[in-house]
Order: sequence, then structure tokens, then C-alpha cells
Amino acid sequence: MARQLTSAEAMGLAAQHEKTGNIDEAKRLYAQVLSVEPGNKKAKKALKALRGNSKAPLSAADFERVARLVNAGKLDAARADINKLCRQHPEQPALHNLRGVVLSRLSEPEHAVEAYKAALTLEPTFSEALNNLATAFTDLKQYKEALGCYQQLVNSGTADAEVYANLARALRGAGQQENALEALRRALKLNPLYTDAFNDIGNLLNDLGKHEDAVKAYESALNLEPRHQKALLNLAQSHSAMNQPLSALELYQESLQVAPEDERAIRGVANTLLALGRDDEAVQHLEHLLKLLPGDKSTQHLIAAATGKQLTRGDAAYARAVFEVYAANFEKHLTESLEYSVPDKIPSLLEALDSEDAWYKNALDLGCGTGLVGLQIRSYCEQLTGVDVAPAMLEKATEKAVYDELLLGDVSTILCDSEESYDLILCADVLIYIGALEEVFAEVAKHSNPGVRFVLSTEMLEGSDLKLQRSGRFAHSSDYVIRCADNVGMSLVHQEAIPLRKERGEWLPGELFVFTV
Repeated sequence: MARQLTSAEAMGLAAQHEKTGNIDEAKRLYAQVLSVEPGNKKAKKALKALRGNSKAPLSAADFERVARLVNAGKLDAARADINKLCRQHPEQPALHNLRGVVLSRLSEPEHAVEAYKAALTLEPTFSEALNNLATAFTDLKQYKEALGCYQQLVNSGTADAEVYANLARALRGAGQQENALEALRRALKLNPLYTDAFNDIGNLLNDLGKHEDAVKAYESALNLEPRHQKALLNLAQSHSAMNQPLSALELYQESLQVAPEDERAIRGVANTLLALGRDDEAVQHLEHLLKLLPGDKSTQHLIAAATGKQLTRGDAAYARAVFEVYAANFEKHLTESLEYSVPDKIPSLLEALDSEDAWYKNALDLGCGTGLVGLQIRSYCEQLTGVDVAPAMLEKATEKAVYDELLLGDVSTILCDSEESYDLILCADVLIYIGALEEVFAEVAKHSNPGVRFVLSTEMLEGSDLKLQRSGRFAHSSDYVIRCADNVGMSLVHQEAIPLRKERGEWLPGELFVFTV
């Protein structure tokens, strides 16, 4: 085994390398001295001079140093280092590309785009930078730009399996699921052992409601890599969507063995246990999750629901968490599996109240979700605004192109900040996440034009005013809803009991109300 150089020997050897122009080795030796003697002023000064000398040639050690910082999670230090290198060697495309990678890791895709473009200006055929640029565009949801980059890579003949997998991600974001599936199949032709591609195929099939086919894709991923965390979690979610809670629970528990503190796995176990009626076990997992995420509103809400704690107000963070995850499969699951039909009832209800010529100048869809209600009432109004707490739901609503405006936020905040008044206000399957209704009715009354139609649905409750249920949703009594309206000067014009949707195979009783001023 070679003898370890003393600091003095390393300093002398570094100086010799510096004189002969072997800057890379000189830097390495000075850095070695500093790792042993952090306070060695001579080594520090020499290394600083070499790094600060713009005439010093760019070396592999420079790239390796930045890479080590990135891998160690020291992203701010990596940014400072790569910025300095880019200033010293502005003509090096690889440096600009690496700077883009650092900025992407720092969740700054806008700045990363600038860095990748700088690399491509210097070297237009730099395929790695082009792939990275496309990924940054996808992160920014600029799918048209991303797809343009990927097309260049495909046309150039440099597209490998990873490029096709990234292309699929952009296509999925653009709503082109079938094209995304084809891109992933191309990825698997290039690399039949590409585990992530099988997992991504499963995600796309789930988007399309093809849960059984999705299961096969996830199982293919797990055959290649039995401890693939994402595939385990996604397979568990598929079994849950197929109403197979015991299979889902087993998979969630297996994923916990792989990553004991994985938030999604813990939450999956807890939710599945709640669905199975094993509340005490579910609460144990939720309390563990709360230790990992102190103050997490969504977890606190579920603990309250499972333990029977009677909260009177829901938290927007809980609804946001539910629907951010649910957005991709929301509509198909709700209308097909749960047979949800409230939006379909609204047109005939409006025509019964205001004739077949029912027309509303300004309409507001509170908790618009993916736009199911918007589709039904678009032809009855001149101006239609949608509001939802979950960005992913608004993305889906945007695709329908039925709203004149979409606003992100919770119902009360949006109403409080609004200066508009409305002729039609809809609140379908939303109050079940809000709880106490006094504030909602007060704000609706303030923003209602004379003759307004305020249409809302609730989950039916006998006895008390409202109740937080095990499902995490609130139920409301008829008397309470009507009293809240009466207190702000709104009067009831319609009330009917309706089956809201199916839950565990049974119809969930609800009510549909219309109020006016």
C-alpha cells in the first residue's frame, strides 16, 4: 500500500504540478491538505488562486467537485461554485448544462431553462442539454415547448430509452395519454429492463381507468425490482381503486418495509385501515405521520374523524391534499364507479325553476373540481367562473374550456376577496369539506344579485346540525342548512332528497337545495 503523503510533501508536490501546468492535480493535492488541515493558510491561498485564475484550464476535477456537492445535497454551495466556473469559462457548454442541473435541483426551472439554452447556443447538437431543457419545460408545464425539444431529439436519432420516458411525461401532462403510452413502449423496446417505464405505463393506464391493466404493468416493474417503492405504492393505490382494500393494505405495508418513513406509504396504510373499519390501528399510523409532519392539517383532520372528535370546521389543506392526489382519476371514478350524478340534475332543476329559457348573466361554480358542473351549465350563463382549492383539479377544468375564469383558493377566501355579484352560484359536493356553513352563507348573500339561484348539495344528517364523519367529510341536517340561509335573508325555493353517490356499494343519502334572495 502506498504511503500517505505528509501535508508538507503534498504541498511541495502540488507546487511542482502547478509549475508544470498540471492544474488539476495541483488542486487535488491542495484540497487533500485542507481536508487534513482546514486551517492551512498556504494551501487555502494556493487553492483559491488556482480556482480564481480564469486562465487556469477547466478540469475534470471542477465537474467532479460540483457533482459531489450536488450529491451531498449542498446545493447552494454547488450553485456558487458552478456560477463562478461559468463566469471563468463562459465558452464551455457543459458548464452551462451542469448549472442548469443544479438550478433544476434547486426547484428553479425558469433559471434552469436559461442555463440549458446557453449551453445549446454554444453547442446546438448537445443532446443532453436538449433533453434537460425539455424536462425543465415539462416541470414548468410548458408542454408545447417540451414536445418540440423531444421531437428534435427523435429526429436527430439520439433519443434513448430515457428520452422516450421523459417524452411520455410531457405527453401525459399535455393530456395525450395514448401517445404517452406509445412513447413508453418505445422506451421498453430500447431497454426491456427499464423498471421506471413499466411503472409509468401503470400510471397512464390508471389515468385511463384501466386499473387491471395498470396492475399488470406495476407487477412487471416489481418482477424486475421487487423493492421498487413507487411501483409498490402505485400498485397499492390501484387495488384500492378496484375496491380491494386487503390487497392494497398488504402492498402499503410492504412499501413501509422498504421506506419506513415514507409519507405516502404511511398515509396509504392509515386510509386503508380506516376503510376497513380498523380505526385504532389507523390512528396509530396517523399519529406517527404527525410526528414526522408536525402540524400537518390533513393528518390532524383524519385523526379527528377517526377518533370521533367533533370538529365544526374543515381545513382547506385537507381538501387540497385529497384532490391533488385524486385529480387524475377523479372524474372517471366519481361518475362511473361511484355513479355520481348531481351535476346532471342541475339543468332540469334550473329549467323547472326558471323555465326552459333559464339564463344567468354571471355564474359562479364554487369547488368546480374538474368542471363536471361547468359542462352542464355553460349553456345557461353568459359569464362562468370556477373556483377550486386544488391546482391539479383546475388543470383538468382548464382542459374542458368551459370557464371564462378559474380561481385557485378556498370558497370563503375567494368570496371574501371578490367584488363581483352573481345570478347563479353553485356548490355541488363541496360543503362536505367545509363544515360550519354560517360564513359561507353570509358571503354568498353579499355576492348575490336579486333573484339569485344558490344551488348546493349536502350529505344528509338526522338530529344535530353537522357532524364530522369517519370518512373525513361533514354531514349537515336540513334544519341547520335552512337556518343558516334564513339568518342571512335567503329563502328556500327547492329541497329534495337525492342519492349522492355510492360508497362501498351502498347509496349515500344526500339533499339538494336551492335558495334565493
